[in-house]
Amino acid sequence: MRRRSATRLRQPAVFAEALFEDARHIEVQIVAAGAHALALGDRDCSVQRRYQKLVEIAPSQAVTDEMRCDLHENAARLCAHVNYRGLATVEFLVAGERFVFLEVNPRIQVEHTVTEEATGVDLVAAQLAIADGTALDDLGLPAGITAHGTDVTGEPARRAESRSRPGSTWRRSTPTDPWFRPREP
Repeated sequence: MRRRSATRLRQPAVFAEALFEDARHIEVQIVAAGAHALALGDRDCSVQRRYQKLVEIAPSQAVTDEMRCDLHENAARLCAHVNYRGLATVEFLVAGERFVFLEVNPRIQVEHTVTEEATGVDLVAAQLAIADGTALDDLGLPAGITAHGTDVTGEPARRAESRSRPGSTWRRSTPTDPWFRPREP
């Protein structure tokens, strides 16, 4: 393999990754204030098209309670280890009982509203309070997920090769349920 790489690419270095079949994309929402970090919950963001998330579900239904504890603990330890302050999303690939780290997004993400629904925590207010110097213990955050949240973006494609196209909306109905919060255009 190294010879082939050196011959074809003029570079002998080879990068290999493990294959995780039927993996899920699980994100853990972290709120951190320096050496203290707390995992507020997780989201399953596996339904994607063209690297865009179509469905986010909190909490993930694809992980066991034991794995959820491991994911949350690893994500919180990572953020605490680097003395992170604010909100972050730690992403993992999960397949069966194995998981691997993907990346950390050191910001609030669009999907934060799903975690807000599942935890009852106003994440924007928490981030602003931490930026203002409030300690994590003083935020009054819950110790886990209290409900279930789902966000569906757009309409899943009927075929893998289909593309999003502009068009007209023939009929629109906006839910009036108290939990519904429409996205701004």
